[in-house]
Amino acid sequence: MRRVPAALSIVVDAPSYESLIKTFGGEVIKNRTYPYVQTEVCGESSQMSILKGTIRDELASRDFSINAIAIRHDGHIEDPFGGRHDIRNKLVRLTGDNVELLNNNPLRVVRLIRFAVNLNMSIYWKSEMDARIFIETHKDMILNSMSSRWGREIFIGMRVKPHDMLRLADYYGLISLFIPKFEDLKEIRIEGGGTLYSHTLDTLKEIQDYFQKRKPTTNDLVISLAGLFHHMGSVQDNPVDISVSSEIAKEYLKMWGATDNVIERILIIMREYRMFYSTRSEYELCLFALDNGFDTIKAISDFCLCNIRASVGADVAKSNEIIIQNNRRLYEVFRRFQEMWYKMEKDNSRYITGEEVAKILNLSPGNVITNILRKHDELVGIGDITSSRDAVNWLLDLDVSLYK
Repeated sequence: MRRVPAALSIVVDAPSYESLIKTFGGEVIKNRTYPYVQTEVCGESSQMSILKGTIRDELASRDFSINAIAIRHDGHIEDPFGGRHDIRNKLVRLTGDNVELLNNNPLRVVRLIRFAVNLNMSIYWKSEMDARIFIETHKDMILNSMSSRWGREIFIGMRVKPHDMLRLADYYGLISLFIPKFEDLKEIRIEGGGTLYSHTLDTLKEIQDYFQKRKPTTNDLVISLAGLFHHMGSVQDNPVDISVSSEIAKEYLKMWGATDNVIERILIIMREYRMFYSTRSEYELCLFALDNGFDTIKAISDFCLCNIRASVGADVAKSNEIIIQNNRRLYEVFRRFQEMWYKMEKDNSRYITGEEVAKILNLSPGNVITNILRKHDELVGIGDITSSRDAVNWLLDLDVSLYK
């Protein structure tokens, strides 16, 4: 499959985990359905567990045939469930076509979808039928599963292919279980004959296509989830109430185990993305970037471009042009900071330091220097300071009383 595993999974016939640690080092991790030793083997991160029964028994407990393949210590490949065949035919199949795997761990229905989406595979017809029947007949079991665990599966899928993940989850009837408020958007009609549900899917498709054109970034997940939640809680013929959407997003994201930092960045995108629909100066964009972080404003910018491309209406072309122009101005702001960091040979450095400010202006450490450095950053962003000499000349002409 031409993929490098994040960690090696090694099964050993050993008397105890203590004996594994004594031989290989590491520590026992017990926060999963089975314990394992986290260690390194041949310089690779490895998860080492104790063999129970035969190797076939061990592989039969794996989720899907494509990860129920093992290489023995003598180089022989164990593939009792046709995993290599399914890889060649791009199929995700429950190991041994065993529906009991779903009963043992309902999370596998979400993982089945996520594997198919992220690996660009199809779900084997029998696994599809078994999963659909299981979802229909075991809704309570699925809902009673630990929400942070299937939230993690949603995050992994949404980070790479948000549209395909959501569309396939809806096809299997999981949206009404996991995100019932998203299901409500199917009833809200919008201009052009669609619904807020279809518009959200179109937005996620634009986001997904945008992701495919560049390397993955730390912004990908927050952009996708902002796209998922930005219309939640809407009511027919009423504008989106961002406070309602934000509370819904926060509720789901906490339940799914998102970190506070991720939640806050998603809420900022939802709250502020419409700022890009009006013409903004370089100074305004610089202030926002300094207050919220360059990654956040870049995520907002990317989200706006995808959202407007998925929109319909008389003002779409005009809004699209405004967003493009704002992006160009934002690029110039970014470029100036990157140029400064390059010249100073260090990221997040300035043309002048706090110590230099204190020496030149005869100041003690405190808020005045902090305020002066903030103004320095603003002037760098709009191009008024482009070198250390510019920064010193600016300081020499500075009215310090304005920064007290």
